[in-house]
Amino acid sequence: RDIVSWTSMISMYGQIGEVELAKLVFDSMPLRNEVSWNSMVSVYALNGRYSPAVEILRDMDLEASSLNDITFVDILSVCSHLGLLSESRSLFGSMIQDRGMVPTMEHFGCLVGVMGRSGHLEKAQELVQSMPYTPDSAAWMTLVGSCKLHHDVGRGSHAAKRASKLTTLKSAPYVLLYTMY
Repeated sequence: RDIVSWTSMISMYGQIGEVELAKLVFDSMPLRNEVSWNSMVSVYALNGRYSPAVEILRDMDLEASSLNDITFVDILSVCSHLGLLSESRSLFGSMIQDRGMVPTMEHFGCLVGVMGRSGHLEKAQELVQSMPYTPDSAAWMTLVGSCKLHHDVGRGSHAAKRASKLTTLKSAPYVLLYTMY
């Protein structure tokens, strides 16, 4: 077996929800690279397990494997889906200050998601409008989804209008908004 085969097995087990089997394969690997580490973080992210994902990040640091954009998107995604605002902010800050990384649109999207899920809709909207990228439909749709969750029709309507201007599926933001009523 080579590293690609091992990593493929990890990903496959993660996709079918067999996290323990993925971890067993990961632990059995004779050699790991950045992709195999990121695959294990993705397995935890895909299956909503924050603590083990953070533990893998720490292990990556200890084994001098580089944490990259993908690693942080995965872990921020876990935080976002679990509503872990404090952890997200801490990781986002660490990414910039400790590692000198430049956040991508996806990193900002995860932050918008966790702020929105946590009920900080005004701050989420401010972030969409102030991030150093032109917001895409995904950023606005993330805000629409959060507005739906917290029944903020006014803000959701504004975000839906912005999203519809940026997507080929013009009705998608409004369908999501409609389900608020």
